[in-house]
Amino acid sequence: MRPIRLTMSAFGPYASKQVIDFEELNGRNIFVISGKTGAGKTTIFDAISYALYGEASGDSRETDSLRSHFADDNTETYVELEFELRGERYTVNRIPKQKKKKARGEGYTEKSADATLTLPDGKVITKVKNVTDKIIEILGITREQFKQIVMLAQGEFKKLLLADSVEREGIFRKIFNTYDYEKIQNELKEKAATLSRNRTKSKDKIQT
Repeated sequence: MRPIRLTMSAFGPYASKQVIDFEELNGRNIFVISGKTGAGKTTIFDAISYALYGEASGDSRETDSLRSHFADDNTETYVELEFELRGERYTVNRIPKQKKKKARGEGYTEKSADATLTLPDGKVITKVKNVTDKIIEILGITREQFKQIVMLAQGEFKKLLLADSVEREGIFRKIFNTYDYEKIQNELKEKAATLSRNRTKSKDKIQT
């Protein structure tokens, strides 16, 4: 998955709309996101994770608290991510649950979370769960796996290091699509077991 354009509106420390155009990197696969503490570096990763899975990149950030405290009452909080996968482009847009100022009178009304996913063929998928399920199907990984192998939040690298071998094996098998090799391995094991059983039977016959 290669990010193309990330748009954040009233998200985290960003009061207004901010657009990050990754195409300006001109195909460079390695780059640095730098800045002072509190400048909003982690928020960029939160926005990508939220756009894809509806949750921030770290466990310490709640989904319902992603709206910027500096935003104007009339500015809607949302994140939009355009990304490329296997040569095809997708656009996912998510709006977290937030309070909206009433058009008439005083006070606020609560607006529910929403999401849309535009596929390469132009088809649009709506509703939060439907979009999340489709993203998992497209990328082939869950949010937890995404955190472990694609976007390690600060202080969480230790979790990957301490994961047991069975868990890591399953994650990497899914990412690198090595199911065919697993199938070959299992078939060879079965053939070896069959040969061993036949050898034992033949040995017993000879002894008899």
